[in-house]
Amino acid sequence: MSITRVEAYNPFDMSLLSSDITGLNFGTIIKGSYCQHTAVIKPIIVGDMSALSIFLENNGGFNHAMFGCAKASDAITGIYPGDPRISDYFITDPGVSDFTTSDYGLSLDPIHPEYIWLDLNIGSNSIVGAGTANYRFVFEYN
Repeated sequence: MSITRVEAYNPFDMSLLSSDITGLNFGTIIKGSYCQHTAVIKPIIVGDMSALSIFLENNGGFNHAMFGCAKASDAITGIYPGDPRISDYFITDPGVSDFTTSDYGLSLDPIHPEYIWLDLNIGSNSIVGAGTANYRFVFEYN
């Protein structure tokens, strides 16, 4: 049996904020702009597993959001929303039943956990002009 948990880190000094979170709240975001701060997470997998993907599912807020990510094995400071190091944009998943395309999630290395910096940009298709962006984690095990 495998156990997965997600650690959260302070993007300014990379200090551990929590050793087990279930989602992310990016705070209030205005349509057409980035979140105020990057979110830094590190998924930890304990047990045997060949592959794992992490998805962000809307848990209240925007339906048309794009997440950017940067991955690294080292804890790096100074990565900000819109930073050129953040790329590999993927979209928030509208529901668990829609996990059929790779555009919805991030592949994780179960043997070598990495820090992941996430930023959020609210798309122009959103009908909400400003609001709170709240997402929960969903994992797909292979």
